[in-house]
Amino acid sequence: MQNVSRKIFYSGLLRFQFILFVITILPLLTLKFFFWLYPSDIAWMINMLLFAAFALCIIGGCFYMLTHFSSVDKNLKPMTHMAEVGEMASKVAHDLRGPLSGIHAVLDYLHQQTKDKTFSDHLNLLELSTNRLENVAGDLLKKYKGEDEEITSFNLHEVLDQLVGEYAAQSLCADVRFQKQYWQDAIWLEGRRNRWQRAFGNLVKNSLEAMGYSGTLILGTMLENHRVQISIRDSGPGMTPEKAKCLLNEGFTDGKKGGHGIGVAFVREVVTEHKGTLMIYTELNRGCEFRIELPFVGKNAANFTIELLNEEPILIIDDDPSLLQQWRMVLEAQGMKAETYACYEMYAAAHPACPPAVWREPVEGWRCTAIIDYHFENSELNGIEIIKRLRERGFTNLYLCTAEYWKPSLKKEAQELGVSICPKPLPKVVIARPEGRSNLEQIEIASSPSAPRNDKVGYTVLVIDDDQVIRVGWELMCKKLQVETLYTFPNWESLQQENVDWKAIDLAFVDKNIENSAFDGAQVIDYLKANGVAKVVLASGESESELRSDPKFANADFIVNEKIPKSFKEFFS
Repeated sequence: MQNVSRKIFYSGLLRFQFILFVITILPLLTLKFFFWLYPSDIAWMINMLLFAAFALCIIGGCFYMLTHFSSVDKNLKPMTHMAEVGEMASKVAHDLRGPLSGIHAVLDYLHQQTKDKTFSDHLNLLELSTNRLENVAGDLLKKYKGEDEEITSFNLHEVLDQLVGEYAAQSLCADVRFQKQYWQDAIWLEGRRNRWQRAFGNLVKNSLEAMGYSGTLILGTMLENHRVQISIRDSGPGMTPEKAKCLLNEGFTDGKKGGHGIGVAFVREVVTEHKGTLMIYTELNRGCEFRIELPFVGKNAANFTIELLNEEPILIIDDDPSLLQQWRMVLEAQGMKAETYACYEMYAAAHPACPPAVWREPVEGWRCTAIIDYHFENSELNGIEIIKRLRERGFTNLYLCTAEYWKPSLKKEAQELGVSICPKPLPKVVIARPEGRSNLEQIEIASSPSAPRNDKVGYTVLVIDDDQVIRVGWELMCKKLQVETLYTFPNWESLQQENVDWKAIDLAFVDKNIENSAFDGAQVIDYLKANGVAKVVLASGESESELRSDPKFANADFIVNEKIPKSFKEFFS
């Protein structure tokens, strides 16, 4: 910053002196040369004027330099302040990642322990909120490092559904009716997903607060003339056109306690960087609608594919008659038949044997396709339980179809079962018939990482982290990660007091900055690798790219920003 100040300082001085030179000294020097050729009594006067001009140039330059530097200093102070704020935000974001990893582990453990649906919904809410905090922390780190979030292709409806699910689960929104008026097909956008999630979240939150958390909130999407329209409309009190215009300007808030208008300003920033337009339509006592229009640069292709293993009819179990009819139409349009039931009990009563007698006789390796709803009003079984029962009957090509596809706990259950989730309302569905694949061909339902060394039942894992929450989180994740033996230590000194067989360790996770220790993460990694630990992971919340370029961590086999991984697949693939 001092180099910038010095550069501006001297450039200002040179500019002023050059101006004085052109308008005073240069003409006087010309006159002096003239009178040198043609001597005259006024030559002494020219010399005096030249001396005065030189003095004026020096004094004026210094004055300009001081006054200009003062204004520059005023401008540099906010720049210095912003740099300090950015550094502080980076530190806060880094410190957030450790506790968030521990919270994730605890939530995952509680998901596995509870069977209560209401409690599970609350856990979903916590997990979604934790994910958003992690995204915010990640954005802060990237912004401080000068890195941009990766541009990806994402499903607009999924982002909106997650927000609706997050707010609908809160008791604060018990009197809010959420309505979705989506375009009939999935809309894929190209952009920075996390920033869009925050932008839509700001608009939803503003609308709910304006409504006093009571009324109707409508989320709509449309695709027309290569333009995507996203609208969020509330049934609140609305506002005058003047206030609506001011709301689009940064720093204005419509009387909300503690409000600064920052939320809408961020929305406008995100919309602008994606070459879109943000508009407000409102009237007093008629509600308010935020509308975003974007150029459509994504894809509007079929986003869900049913892969058939044979040409047999597809089993559909759903308690919604209209959806059963929709499935029939979708399948018949593509030359397939559907056998539909309102619940599993009706299917089991109609077909006590497996496979169904109306279909072909069972043969070795026989398998069939089934699409199952998740939530049933007419049955005590949910979709996951039904899928498990169908597996016992020989079904292996199974799909879960639900409007709750956004729930983290449901995604995990489906992933563990090797089941794909089809969202509701139904996207455009394509049936992929088997080409050159035998009906008896075996397929892998779910992949798992390579087996631990020495043919052990589970993994042996070493964790060195000064955060107690992280160490407890690891203990809760042992079962899911198939960890048979877990060693956790706050620092290297406490580890040395234990008798640990280094060569028996499959994975070691080491924090970068270890408090109350004479050894940092880099030194610990070097020691572990030198003593025969198979794979050592540097687990830090800092920027992966920056750590990879640091030669201190050259001996680390992996560098990740998650303190507790969700699986070991990437380490043993």
